Amino acid sequence: MKRQKPRHEKGAALVMVLQLTVVGALMVGGIAFLVTSQTQHNFRTLRSEKALWVAETGVQRFMAGFRNDNDCVTKTISENNLNNTCTGYWLNNWIPVHDENNKVIGEYRVSMLPGNIPAKKIIKSEGKVYASKNGSTEINMVKRVVGAQLERFSLDNFAIASNNQLGGARINGGARIHGGIFTSGRLGLDAASTGIYNDYNDLNDNQNFQGYPAPVVAPRAEVFVYKDNQANPPPTPNGGVEIAAQADLGTSTNPLKGLHTDSSVVDPGTGGNPDPLTVGDSVVGNGEDTQVYADKRDHELPAVNFPDASASSQYMADRLAEAQTNGCVRNSPLVLDNTTVAAPGGAGCGSKFTYTVSGNTRLLHIQGPVFIYGNVTMNGLIQYTGQGAIFVIGSVTAVKGLEPLVPSDYPNNAALGIVASDDLSLTEGNGSSVKYAGSFFGNRNLNIEMCKIFGNIFGGKVNLPTTGTRPDVYVHPEVRSKVGVPMPDFENSTVTKAEWWEMYGRAAK
Repeated sequence: MKRQKPRHEKGAALVMVLQLTVVGALMVGGIAFLVTSQTQHNFRTLRSEKALWVAETGVQRFMAGFRNDNDCVTKTISENNLNNTCTGYWLNNWIPVHDENNKVIGEYRVSMLPGNIPAKKIIKSEGKVYASKNGSTEINMVKRVVGAQLERFSLDNFAIASNNQLGGARINGGARIHGGIFTSGRLGLDAASTGIYNDYNDLNDNQNFQGYPAPVVAPRAEVFVYKDNQANPPPTPNGGVEIAAQADLGTSTNPLKGLHTDSSVVDPGTGGNPDPLTVGDSVVGNGEDTQVYADKRDHELPAVNFPDASASSQYMADRLAEAQTNGCVRNSPLVLDNTTVAAPGGAGCGSKFTYTVSGNTRLLHIQGPVFIYGNVTMNGLIQYTGQGAIFVIGSVTAVKGLEPLVPSDYPNNAALGIVASDDLSLTEGNGSSVKYAGSFFGNRNLNIEMCKIFGNIFGGKVNLPTTGTRPDVYVHPEVRSKVGVPMPDFENSTVTKAEWWEMYGRAAK
């Protein structure tokens, strides 16, 4: 006989079924919620990564323009000089990024951050993506912001740059170079009180450049010595440095930022147990163990082309066009001595280029580019005002100095550049404390005698004096940009991303 279940047992079973149903429903709902949340999280993570990629697109575009000096990104661009009249100006604007089907997948906006070095730019790049966009309303927008410090390999930080081995093959007794050097063949430092330094020591002494403002930034001195493949016979070392026991290559307090040489130099070091740091660094001589201070030593030599400012070069053609726009083209040689010269920059130049003599004061005023066909001779100490550059098809010889009328104006309000398609000579006449302040480029040769330089000296071959008082050269890394006219620089240059960081909070706004 079957025994019937009590009513309360049937009710208990129903309650259990209901409980299991509720638990199952909750589990299904929880799983669905988790799946949905994870999906949303994945979508947001994907959008976040895309936003970072879009921000990096802005960085890469700026780098390309900075490398090639185009796309409205010039060497002189800064937070306060945005070049916003350039055709195709894009900075500080949201720029869309499209996929292969021309669909907008995001936008970037690049802006400048404060910085003081023309060859170094600090930027902020914002990238944003969204699910859809209705007018100005962006649905499910995600934004990420990055900062980057970009550095362009430029002549700005070099006190001396020579496309060939330095004339005399050495920086000889008493010469002091405060700033970087770019050269080839053998770089020799052969005596006491001779050296290459990463400081402005003694800049403000009376015999140097007292009254001139010191540059805002340190020299950032680096030495680059390439192998000379044309010299016959080749120098020894070829692509390296030979340093005497009393000479200096940096100091312990202010070491060079870098020492870069050719790896083919035979350099076993000195002594029976040489310092491993000195073996293979392509520095030889009695001072290689004790007189070399550099943050890094390597054989990393950028593959760049030295500037070409020959008479038929594209560079000089571009400067001629700018000078024509400025109205300052002279078709004959020019001599500046103890007599006022009428219209030294051509009939149409007017007050943009003048030369007046009053008593013992010989005053040159320049504004913008001036182009001259024929040799230029500057006799006696000449002082200048204004900012601009003289481009010469021929040679330039300056005797007795070239300085701003007001030293404290240099270079923010007074800066001069001179470019010669042939030779440029900075001489001392019969004095020993002659000074030149500016940026100077001799496409074939740049010759200097017993004088002092505050700026840069560059040339196909830079010839230093081999006798008499040796020159002191102080780099000014800003003078070339302050001239206001493009000065010769490396072609096919490189831009590196020295620093990169993500920005949050107020910094990202």
